[in-house]
Amino acid sequence: MRLLPLLALSGALVATAAGPAGAAPAKAHHAAAAKPAAAKPADAAPAGGAAIPGFDARDPDSIVALLKQSNAEGKVVKTENGQVVLSVTTPVGGFGVLMAGCDPKGKACHALAFSATAGQTAPTLAQINVFNRTQLMCRSALTGDNKVSIAYATLVSQHMSQDDAHQSIGVWSGCLANFAAFIKDPEGLMAKASKGPG
Repeated sequence: MRLLPLLALSGALVATAAGPAGAAPAKAHHAAAAKPAAAKPADAAPAGGAAIPGFDARDPDSIVALLKQSNAEGKVVKTENGQVVLSVTTPVGGFGVLMAGCDPKGKACHALAFSATAGQTAPTLAQINVFNRTQLMCRSALTGDNKVSIAYATLVSQHMSQDDAHQSIGVWSGCLANFAAFIKDPEGLMAKASKGPG
């Protein structure tokens, strides 16, 4: 995936609920703090879109349906050894999803991981280490072909609501945005990190 699609991809998912994917923009943080959340009626629709019948965050079909509400098309491309691999495309790019710890039918999974690769010259290992130290939720790594990847993983259970799963997609969107900014200017991140917090 090249840089411009990666930048646009985070925008394509921006309608999803935001989550703590590293340093969130201060403006968004203050806006959220200024408006306390109102109590939601028990029968209210999930924040991320229409209620998905029988939603189960452990089921790849439910995750595909949830992604569709964010203008992303997901499909199962492989089910093997307790893992289900999804390929996800959006109008501006794509990424992968891995569901792990699944039963033999590829259901009742225990973990969900999102990943993407930047298809250009990778930052240095030192720069990637600094990026990882500045992120709360996502991690970057060099791939075997000297490119750089980003990943975010979370546990899922039968108790995870549609809103909770939707928020995880929002966290992933934040990871993509932070990663795209890093790929565009790794030296800028190094300079900022050297100044310390504040």
